[in-house]
Amino acid sequence: MPHDDLVRRFAEACRVGDTEGLRAILDPDASAVCDSGGTLPALGPIRGADDVASLAMALLGGRPGTELTTEAVNGRAGLALRRTGQALAVTALDTSSAGVIALWIIVNPEKLRSWQP
Repeated sequence: MPHDDLVRRFAEACRVGDTEGLRAILDPDASAVCDSGGTLPALGPIRGADDVASLAMALLGGRPGTELTTEAVNGRAGLALRRTGQALAVTALDTSSAGVIALWIIVNPEKLRSWQP
């Protein structure tokens, strides 16, 4: 499946709280890293589809007042999580024919400055 399609499916699963749907598009050996830059506790690497899906739901899952959108991140489709227009997290995804193989989640407010209105 093409990268953009996987990202859109990943975003939709997060929006509706579909953990099983996330697992289905994650490679079994998927990994995730939260790059906090030292201002917030770093997470990762998290490994395996079950743990990556749980992390994605905890950080990106649909909550009232938040919006998860598909946007260009590092020149490819990625995700931006916002609350009242303010970026809370930006996620780059690496994909292969096996599905989503890696998530790179940025939550450091300093690194998110260029994502703010």
